Amino acid sequence: MVGCGPPASSKHYVNVSDAVQASSIKSVGVWRSRAGGQFANSGNLITIAFENAFREQGYSVVGYEELSKAINKTKTVPRGGEAVLETINPTPEILEKLRSETGVDAVLVASIDDSYCSGGCRIRCSFRLIDTTSGKDIMKGTLGEEDVQIRIAANKLAQKAVRKLVNPQ
Repeated sequence: MVGCGPPASSKHYVNVSDAVQASSIKSVGVWRSRAGGQFANSGNLITIAFENAFREQGYSVVGYEELSKAINKTKTVPRGGEAVLETINPTPEILEKLRSETGVDAVLVASIDDSYCSGGCRIRCSFRLIDTTSGKDIMKGTLGEEDVQIRIAANKLAQKAVRKLVNPQ
């Protein structure tokens, strides 16, 4: 299995900021992740996996639909009216709007770097958990996970990342 390698120089890592305590985060917004690799649905799988992982650790979770409504109030959005966070770098204006409209302390943005099944399934994801007040990263990383099903691999990846937030050691 592929896991979280502690050194930042590793291909897979999770860094948690010393400046922000996980206990200060009560509500997390999880933005719909961008898909990548073989599976067009990989973005939805990892989004749901992160939502569930945060809930399992006792966080209040605000989903994509509510976040999207808040962002759509902020600006004109291209592509059929769907709100899109600028890659993995939301602007301070968007973070403030998410905080004021939805009450989230942090927002998770992610993108699938790769997903495939061939003799087992693999998913690799880059992500950032961003403080909606300061705009600073609370946690960021790249993780990969393997399992017999892509959904199980996505769940393991998200659980590993959120556990690292709760217990950074």
